[in-house]
Amino acid sequence: MPATVSVIIPAFNAAAFLGEALDSVFAQSYQPKEIIVVDDGSDDETPQVMSAFAGRITYVHKQKGGPSSARNAGIRTATGEWIAFLDADDIWMPDLLEKLFKAAAESAADFAFGDVLILKNGSIVGPTFFERHNLKGRHDIVAPNQTLINPFSHLLEFDQFILPSAVLVRRDALFAVELFDEDIYCAEDLDLWLRLALKYRFAIVNQVLVHRRIHARNLSRDPWVWRAGLITVYEKLDRYALTLASSTRWRKVLQKRKGALLREHGACYLEIGELLLARKSWAKSFRATWSPRLAVYWLATLLPQSWIETLCNRKRKFTSAGVCSGPPAGRLTDAD
Repeated sequence: MPATVSVIIPAFNAAAFLGEALDSVFAQSYQPKEIIVVDDGSDDETPQVMSAFAGRITYVHKQKGGPSSARNAGIRTATGEWIAFLDADDIWMPDLLEKLFKAAAESAADFAFGDVLILKNGSIVGPTFFERHNLKGRHDIVAPNQTLINPFSHLLEFDQFILPSAVLVRRDALFAVELFDEDIYCAEDLDLWLRLALKYRFAIVNQVLVHRRIHARNLSRDPWVWRAGLITVYEKLDRYALTLASSTRWRKVLQKRKGALLREHGACYLEIGELLLARKSWAKSFRATWSPRLAVYWLATLLPQSWIETLCNRKRKFTSAGVCSGPPAGRLTDAD
């Protein structure tokens, strides 16, 4: 019998884009068993948009809990053997399900994913996700027979090159690794992919299957939220390091990436005058990767305010332009 798939679409104030996302599912050459839209506490016209699709989808309304909570609610509701995720502002190519199913079957994989292009202001923008991470040109080397070699290491080194909207995964595998971590608000997908990568085979389709829409409300566009999410994922991984893969190389990569993020975070806290949080971030960075220059910056935060202002002016030593834009939205997890 053909494999069955449940499509899960988490939606929060997605009225402007949700109809187009659903149309891209209805246009699939391989039709899913069910489409589940999880309304994560929207206060816009999302319920009214859903009324136009009554009888064609399963509509779940819940209190706002974030993307992990919404996707988990959809997974628990689903009855298909496979799960495909689609963010409410993204668009599938008509053959996404067909090509992901074919790749998973040919490589006996439990997880399949494809490439992504950006859709911004109605125009397609390159390069693709795979091109940005040097996967497209090395496809035959890193993924012979469509199977990604050592997906855990690739995810750790390049982090988010697998977009949830481009993924097809066996439902049983999701339950085996305990679904999305609902305590992680951003980069929750990376956390789940890393856990899956330790147990399951990843199939890769070297073709663009998704258009990811970029707009003002994208959660990942907030550098504070994005960076805090990645730090949370890496700290969680570090806590369970001894029970994971036996190789030590990935631990060195983990410490390097975590240390760099914490240095950036400390510099950004310094810029907005949060000296205590800057020191805490930098202290954590010491434990990941030692730097004499960073030690000097940490000590300098104890000096008079005029010295602090000079230090702020030199923050670009640790961070690129734009990475500190905007104040943090609430208290961030890495500083707790």
